[in-house]
Amino acid sequence: MFRFLRSGYLRRWLRHNALRKGLLGRQGPWMFVFFASMVLRQFKKVLKRGVMPIRFSEKLEPGATYVISHIVQPSRRERRKASRSGV
Repeated sequence: MFRFLRSGYLRRWLRHNALRKGLLGRQGPWMFVFFASMVLRQFKKVLKRGVMPIRFSEKLEPGATYVISHIVQPSRRERRKASRSGV
């Protein structure tokens, strides 16, 4: 009986009606449903439940270390300045 709730049909129907009646039709309750669904969608993106895949796995020998760093890419202005000075 509640299979349609998990299938996404109800969510799609609510989102469609909220967009059509709320955002485009300016009906208050449907506008609230629209914005609530957008906020929930953003929360799902930010929280990302689940297990992330392991990208790198290696055993370290005693005394060995890894250095993890971030290489900063130069901004557009810095790249332009470097290309002008080289010419």
